Amino acid sequence: MKVTDSNLFGTAIKNKRKKLGYTQKYISEFTGISESFLSDLENRKKTINEP
Repeated sequence: MKVTDSNLFGTAIKNKRKKLGYTQKYISEFTGISESFLSDLENRKKTINEP
């Protein structure tokens, strides 16, 4: 999958995480990214103000 925008990025992360059997909590602890940010990213919620 070629990632060309933030929606595809979130989808790619979610699909790969699930394929590997990882929880959002595990990814959060491993990377230092908050679970809520990861959830927002995976569910295509705006996480920053876009111009």
